[in-house]
Amino acid sequence: MTVPNLSRAEGFFDLYGGVPFAQSAQVDHQFFGDPAVSPRPAPISVTKDLDFSTSWTAGGRVGYWFNALPWLGLAADLSYFERKGSGAKIDLVPLSFLVMLRYPMLTSDSFPKGRL
Repeated sequence: MTVPNLSRAEGFFDLYGGVPFAQSAQVDHQFFGDPAVSPRPAPISVTKDLDFSTSWTAGGRVGYWFNALPWLGLAADLSYFERKGSGAKIDLVPLSFLVMLRYPMLTSDSFPKGRL
């Protein structure tokens, strides 16, 4: 009876957070009136200057580097970003899928995948 060699590659998990720098923005929004009232409603445009306050962002990433292809990895990143302004609040929850490449630098017999 034989047992195959068990091996695993480099899995990882990251957490991050920070404070984004707030900037003011000009927001333009265009919408059309009720078509039940007028068959060809004219567009209505609204423009507003927003001063955003400082907020926060946080997220996490989980990924995996392959042993068979040590230069290739896959990951998924989920984060949260909030921006509040005068009369507006924006909440974003982006989910990103990543294909990662790396080049081994400062390789040696002790560190075949590189120190950097």
